[in-house]
Amino acid sequence: MIKSYWLRLLLFASAGALIALVVSLIVPKKYEAIIEILIDQKPFTGNMPVSNAESSVSDLVDFGRSRSLTTQVQQLTSYGVLTEAARRVAEQRGMTLTPDSPIFPQTLADSITVTAEATSDLIGLRVRLPDPLLAQDIAREISIAFNERNRTNTRELATRAIQFLEQQIGVIQQELDALDTQTEKVKIELGLADMATQIASETQNLNSIRQSRDAALLDLVTSKERADELEKALKLLDREQSGGDTKVYNPVYQRLEAELVLSENELNALSTRYLPDREEVRASQARVDNYRALLKTTPKYIEGSSSTIPNSNRMRLVDTLAEARALAIGLEARVQNANRILAEKEAFMSKLPAAQSRLSALGREQLALERIYQGYADRLKTLKASQTGRFTTVREQTAATAFEEPVSPKIVINMLFGLVAGGILGVLSMLSTEARRQPIRSLAQLNQLAFKPVYRMVPELRAPFRGLSKAPQEAYETLLANHLRSTARPYRIAVVGLTKDSGASTAAINLAVAGARHGSRVLLVECDPRGGLARLAGRQPSAKEVVEVSPLIKGMSAESFLGLSGDRNPEVSPAVREHEADLTIVDLEPTSKSAEYAFVAPHVDEVILLVRAGKTKSVEFLQAQQALKEAGCPLVTVAFTRASDLAVVTESADPSMMESSEPKSLES
Repeated sequence: MIKSYWLRLLLFASAGALIALVVSLIVPKKYEAIIEILIDQKPFTGNMPVSNAESSVSDLVDFGRSRSLTTQVQQLTSYGVLTEAARRVAEQRGMTLTPDSPIFPQTLADSITVTAEATSDLIGLRVRLPDPLLAQDIAREISIAFNERNRTNTRELATRAIQFLEQQIGVIQQELDALDTQTEKVKIELGLADMATQIASETQNLNSIRQSRDAALLDLVTSKERADELEKALKLLDREQSGGDTKVYNPVYQRLEAELVLSENELNALSTRYLPDREEVRASQARVDNYRALLKTTPKYIEGSSSTIPNSNRMRLVDTLAEARALAIGLEARVQNANRILAEKEAFMSKLPAAQSRLSALGREQLALERIYQGYADRLKTLKASQTGRFTTVREQTAATAFEEPVSPKIVINMLFGLVAGGILGVLSMLSTEARRQPIRSLAQLNQLAFKPVYRMVPELRAPFRGLSKAPQEAYETLLANHLRSTARPYRIAVVGLTKDSGASTAAINLAVAGARHGSRVLLVECDPRGGLARLAGRQPSAKEVVEVSPLIKGMSAESFLGLSGDRNPEVSPAVREHEADLTIVDLEPTSKSAEYAFVAPHVDEVILLVRAGKTKSVEFLQAQQALKEAGCPLVTVAFTRASDLAVVTESADPSMMESSEPKSLES
């Protein structure tokens, strides 16, 4: 096949190479310059912000931190960077940035190629322009503009962060001053200089007052019990006693002795309860010493008389009782005073927990603000020292370099590509032509194109129709297999050939004879003007005329097998339906002359598609087969007709297809 089309292939390939050569010569030459830029893409490890202000500062500062490689590439080819680079080169070369200029920013963006890998810090920038030196200048200026824009943006962000930090530090200082004022106000209200020391002192003083009150209560009880006992003893003594002229015991001395004994007893009782430095112990010791001194200066005996004198013991008891009552009154007053002071202290102490909680809350808030204040101050010092914040370090790894040889167009490669493309087009043209010209010559070839295997073959015979009295060839008998197995009555079969002289009319009359010989009443509808109904009836019937060919065969000629219903939908013609019985055979025009077969297909039970050996083209068969499938044909039977050599056709078929003698059909 290639030998037949070698000239076409050569012409197509030559034309492709020639077109590629002409295009390569017409297209302007492009030169390339390259520059490699090294960036620093440090990973970001920032801490979680502790406040909204801290978050704002972090956002401002983080804009200057290291960026990912993708972001750097986008910034490198951004419109602002390209515009600045183009403006500088235009000023250096005295050019004008017009839309037709090769360094116009929008045009320049299409002339730039960036290569970068995610695992690398190196970015390669390639610029293609008509002038190699111009491409080199553009590459260098893009790198400079990219670096300067990074620095400028970072300085601006650092300045904004410094201003924001100074503002926040002022706000925090005001809050700290307000907290100090509130703390001093609470201390002044309570009279506390140092909360912890004052609370400890007040607690100790409260315990001391409580202990003193308890001791006074104990002494008061003791004093009242002594007064009660003295009153009982006083009731037992007489008020007076008789006196003589002899010396008698000095009552004052006796009284002092009694007081001394009582004082010593009291001193002993107090000594068992308190230490010697106790106030009550010292007072009792002073009374004992006083009574002892008085006894030394007071005479023990005095001159007596016979007169009646007051009972000295009773008088002594009266004085002691008065002292006991006075002591009880003093102790009671002392207890009341201690209770009053204790109540005041307890009321004061009850205010201390709330004040302490308030001061603690103020202290915690002050501590938190001081921590934030210190963090802002440290960061402010860092930003002021650098005035740049954190920014991506960018430097040139390889200076801008231009290549002397043009990178496009590449004439040799383009010609080779044109040669290959032309050869491919030539092959496609050859295959297309061959597909249109190639006929179906064998059953094996037909089976490669058919949806289902084809088993029916009608050989080319000199006398295909033997007459009504003789049985048709076996090939025609097998075409009625689906009718005989089906219970549908009437069973409609449409016979259509792909090309003229496919044998459709011959097959139709042979099928009619075969059906009658099987006992079926047959109606042969001839829609092909060159049909074979005249050979059966002996004359050509007029339109819609029904002729009786034999007792079981009737024939009629019709322009179309279909008619229109009341709703304008196609249906089987009423004239045909009126004369139908067991089997209806429709002889249609070839598919190459009329498309009626596609409209008739949904209204029949089977379509017999006849493929003539050596004349029917593959494309025609595929088109007809697909049309029947899309039309909704229930059953398609493909028959290979007029084969010149039955033996050769049979041998060319797949042996597995010939094992079954039962005829099969193609279902659409």
